[in-house]
Amino acid sequence: MPVPLNRIGARHGVSPARIKLAWTMAQSPVVLPIPGTSSVAPVEDNIAAAGLRLTEGDLAELAALPH
Repeated sequence: MPVPLNRIGARHGVSPARIKLAWTMAQSPVVLPIPGTSSVAPVEDNIAAAGLRLTEGDLAELAALPH
């Protein structure tokens, strides 16, 4: 069974990192994650997370994960 982040990422055609950032931004309009990276490719993936809209089902699946 795939890890939930991988499964949700596969449904959207994006990386698990993009799912994590999109979920963080979906939590509140005042939450702004500041991910770190040392190369350009992850920066572009991080920026693209702002345009990813997770479904209610995605958010429920992520909320059900252990913290």
